[in-house]
Amino acid sequence: MSHAEVLRTADPDEAVTRLSRVYCPYKLRPSGPAAFFCHHVTRGAGRVRVMDLTFGGEEVVVEPLPFGDFIVVAAPQAGSFSVESDADELTRTTTGALAMDAYRRRRLTWSGDARVTNFVFDRAAFEHTAAELLGFDEPAPVRFAIREPAPHRAHQWRAVGHLLTDHLTRFGGTLDHGLAETQLFRLAVATVLDAFPHTLDTTVAPPAGPAAPRAVRRARDFLELHADTDVRVEDVAAAAGLSVRGLHAAFHRADLPSPMKHLREIRLRRAHEELVAKSPEDTTVTAVALRWGFSNAHRFAALHREHYGTSPGRALAGT
Repeated sequence: MSHAEVLRTADPDEAVTRLSRVYCPYKLRPSGPAAFFCHHVTRGAGRVRVMDLTFGGEEVVVEPLPFGDFIVVAAPQAGSFSVESDADELTRTTTGALAMDAYRRRRLTWSGDARVTNFVFDRAAFEHTAAELLGFDEPAPVRFAIREPAPHRAHQWRAVGHLLTDHLTRFGGTLDHGLAETQLFRLAVATVLDAFPHTLDTTVAPPAGPAAPRAVRRARDFLELHADTDVRVEDVAAAAGLSVRGLHAAFHRADLPSPMKHLREIRLRRAHEELVAKSPEDTTVTAVALRWGFSNAHRFAALHREHYGTSPGRALAGT
């Protein structure tokens, strides 16, 4: 029997910290009178992992950044699970499965102590195999519509999902040792492509690889997600799985500004976007500056002019 990594907690903050390292940075919002709990089990590694994730409580909403590194097929085993994105209407399911690509932000909701089995595929390996199966010379981004598969396709996926779960529970591993495991991975990819509505964007090459180490990308994702909250450098380091000293060293090696300077740049961009989107009747420069953590109005104006070539007042006025 393979070793499985297990998380059990009734602390929402611990769930966010631990699971952000497994998946990607996200926000979590429990609601309702029922007590919150989280139970997570990971099996496998590398090209595909099988993860059981239960959020207890009346309703738990998760808002992650785009997955980036992986593709997920989520199959509820109990309770109700729903997915919503800018590109797709709300899709709720209690028995089916939904495929989610690496490129869109989504809103995921667990209701009624829902337990969901997540089949997590490495994006690069999945898209490389998809290109081979579909006859393309080069990998291309695979984008999934959030819709349940047809009944016979859903049956095929459940059969392959059970096969993956059984294999990784018994043997663990990465599905890249030997011909049989390689063929099992190809079968899984082929079944996902058959079962779930998708397109291949052959006009855009997928990322060739990370532009910065994974820990740095996690830190930057965390900053993007939490720019509107009080962020400490220790929080960023924890999200990246590094010490504070290691976080600064990683940013330096990636030729990036310090984490907190990067946060200031994100907040300045968000403030500028808000100024452009609103009018003097809606808000003031001072209110926007304070909302994004700039308490010194003169410093904010100087930074805004340096980055955008105009004053915050003109940006708000649309002149």
